[in-house]
Order: sequence, then structure tokens, then C-alpha cells
Amino acid sequence: MSKSKNYDDRNLASLLMPHVATGWGVSKLMFSNSSWTIILRALTQAELIPQRKELDIVKLKDLSKITVDDIWNLKHIGLVRKNLLISELQNVYESISEDYLEKKFLENENKLNLEADLAFRILKSENWRELFEQEFGYSFDYVEFDDDTTIRNLNILSHRASGLTLDEIGRIYGVTRERIRQILDRVIAKISKSTDISIEDLEIMLATRQGANKNAYRVEEIENNIKIEFKAKQIVNNSPGIKLNDLANQVGVTKEKLKSVLQKQTLKFIQSEQNTTTNKSNYTDEAILAALKATEAFLSPISRIFYDELVEKGLINGPGSQTVMKRFRTWNKACEAANIAFTEPAREIYETLWTKDAMLDYVIEFLKNPSFGVGITSYDEWRIKTLSDAPSGSHLRNNFESWINVKNIALQKMFDEKISPELI
Repeated sequence: MSKSKNYDDRNLASLLMPHVATGWGVSKLMFSNSSWTIILRALTQAELIPQRKELDIVKLKDLSKITVDDIWNLKHIGLVRKNLLISELQNVYESISEDYLEKKFLENENKLNLEADLAFRILKSENWRELFEQEFGYSFDYVEFDDDTTIRNLNILSHRASGLTLDEIGRIYGVTRERIRQILDRVIAKISKSTDISIEDLEIMLATRQGANKNAYRVEEIENNIKIEFKAKQIVNNSPGIKLNDLANQVGVTKEKLKSVLQKQTLKFIQSEQNTTTNKSNYTDEAILAALKATEAFLSPISRIFYDELVEKGLINGPGSQTVMKRFRTWNKACEAANIAFTEPAREIYETLWTKDAMLDYVIEFLKNPSFGVGITSYDEWRIKTLSDAPSGSHLRNNFESWINVKNIALQKMFDEKISPELI
């Protein structure tokens, strides 16, 4: 049907089949929804029909006031879309009865409009989608709205009820958290306006839903972390000294995730990364002598033990005393080269009591004790509290160059000799 060249004063209701024209109204469900929505909006803006109901129902008495020529004269509406509307009007086989809205769409306890009804469903039940489909016979995803903002607002409410923060939702839609809060406030206000429920009570319902889902998420996350930790313990039990990257790959998580999940006792048996800044190859002879001179500013004469304590605490930038002695042959010669006063006590008798293998056994015994940490300070605390005749941490460091080194060598011994950390 093409546009008539003559003035067409036929009203739209006259285009309907006689038995349809006696009915109460027609719905957008009977038409190509995009055409119906666009033309209906244009007719409303032209004040040819009253402001539309939320369900896009137009009464036949309203159609009788609109002529075909009114359709042709609508601005910004293409001829194809206008012809489509006219054609579809002529092919409508049934009309909407006056109680259609009440029977099909407003059979809920609060007589809500469609948007408010769906928003209230989101607040009321975790299974609102399933309940909607059971009641109406089709999925919520097939519900059509006049504009995209309605479905966006409902999805924002659903995201919030599912436990997402305002910031997380804002990132989804590319807006600020304040904008999300404003949208939620408007949706809550619409529900309150359509019901006898106060805004305060609706906000409590949303907070309850949100809190329940947050707790559910936390429980799920905790359970998942427990599974990750258990799997990691099984691997570490068989491979003490494994690198963190290798362990993460075997567990199937990122290095960062694994590190955040593992308990301290499990982390003890993962190879520690060497601090390359304290490697002896990074220090020239001049740098070592400068470190010795800096020690004299704290105490004079200096001793190996005091020097190592300052290095361990990061107060002196230098290698361990063992490296100093290897570079200058003896501690005395190093101090003489630095031209500083020093004390070199007689070699302690207990130093002859342990072989390196025996010292590693003590370190392994310490690592397997879950009551203590992993550092050299924790080692000395363990040695004192357990009344162990183990060598001091300083003695270990002097013999293995660093605490990290002695720990990693001890872990390698555990792996080679199949000594289990007994984590589970």
C-alpha cells in the first residue's frame, strides 16, 4: 500500500477487521515491535494519543481519532515503516479485552507496572528469573521495553543484588559509582511508588540480598582456596623446594593467587628467591671495605657478629662476613685493609661440632616445626625455646653465605632424600 495522493481521513480503527474493531484495544505484541514502538512514540510526541501505558496498549477509541494522513505526516518516520504499520493493522485478527492487563500482566500482589514489577521480583527472590518464566511462559530476556535504559536499570539492580559493588557495576557500564547509586535510587523509588512498601524497607531488602550473595561468594571462595591449598600441599610434600612459578602451574592458578592462598607453613617449603643485590659478585673490594668502615660508625672495635647483624637488618649495604673473609682471606686482613679497629674472638669450640650436613638437618627440623616462622630470627627463637644444641643463625649464615641459601640447600636435601614436610 503506497501513500495516497488525496487527503485520507480514514481513521486507523476503520482499517481493522469488523470483529476486531468491536474490541477494546490493540497491543504492540501484535505488531513488528520496532515499528510499533517508533511510530507510537511519534504519535505521543505529536499529542495524537495520550501518554502510553507501560504495556503499550492503545484503545480503539484512541485509534479512531488518528487518520491515515496523520501517519503519513509523521516526521522522521520512513515510508516503509508507515506502510508496515498500516498493513499490520489490517491483518490484526484479535483485539485485547479490557481486563487483559489485569489478567496477563498485573496479577501480582502489588499491582505494579512492568518495570517496577520486575524490579520488585529481583529484590524478593534469588530465583526471580525462573519464577518469571513459570508465571508468564517465556524468559525474562524476551521482555521488550521502549528504550534500553529500562533493561539496563533492571540489570544494574540485579548486579547489585548479586553482591557486586557500585564500583564493579560502574566498570561494567563505563560510569561512576555515583551514577550507579543514582540509578538504583530511582529504581527503588519506582517500586515504592507502585507499592505500599517504603523506600527504607526496599533498601533493606536489597541489602539483605546483597549480603546473602556476598556471604555465598565468600563461602565459595574459601572452599576454592582450601582446594588450592590442599592440592599445593600434596605437591610440596613430594617436591619440597619447588619454585613458586612451577607450583602455580601444577595447581592451575596464577602465582599471585597461589601466594595469597598458601599458609605460612606451606610457604616455608617453597624455594626462596635469592636477593641478587646482596650477591658477592655485586660488591667490589672497595664496596666491601666501605661497608666495614660504615660499621665502625655504629660500634668500634667491630666484630663479625655485629657486622652481620647490621647487614641482616639492612643498616649496612654489604655482603655477609663469610664473603668478606673469602675475598680478603681472613676477617682480620679485611679489617686491616679497611684501616678499622676490630675484634676477632677465638674460634668458638662449638663450631667444630657440626658438619654442613648436620647443620642442614637442624634447619630441616626447624622448618618442619609449624610453631615458628621461616626467617633467621625465627630460627634462633626456635633454637633457644626448644633448648636445641643447633648452631646459631649467624653461624649458619657464615657457613652458607646467606640464610636464604642455607634454607634452599636444606630444601634440596629434603627433596634428594625424600624427606616430606608432612603438611597433610
